[in-house]
Amino acid sequence: MPFGVLARLLTRLLMLGALGALRRRTTPGAPPPWRTPGTGPASAPPSSPGAAADQVRAAVRARLAGPTEVALVMLRLFEVVVLGAAVTVLVTAGTTSAVLTPRWVGGVLLGLALVIAVFTIREVRIARRMVTARRRRRAQDRLRQIPS
Repeated sequence: MPFGVLARLLTRLLMLGALGALRRRTTPGAPPPWRTPGTGPASAPPSSPGAAADQVRAAVRARLAGPTEVALVMLRLFEVVVLGAAVTVLVTAGTTSAVLTPRWVGGVLLGLALVIAVFTIREVRIARRMVTARRRRRAQDRLRQIPS
């Protein structure tokens, strides 16, 4: 049973990575979620026939950016909790198996726990970067709204 859950978790991580790569590919020039966007001058308004539609799309995207970011951070934290539980179960099973059954079974389970612990630490770091980038972005937006 734990191997099925672990396979699902690893598949989920792979899907999140693929969707993130697609998202960055479809929006050229968009920074990754953990980086603060540039602070250069604003670009000139577009003059194409679909400029109004582009502005509406940009407004909708900007309005949904906050809740989407919060949902992504919460998803990362949920993954951390699930991966932490998996590490706990594997460490317990590995130490018990190393004492009571052939040692190689315990070693395999402890090795798997170590690999998942590395993925857990990676997810924590990504979540922290996303939160930091969101805080910086919000502070930057507040500074832009101050009249000079």
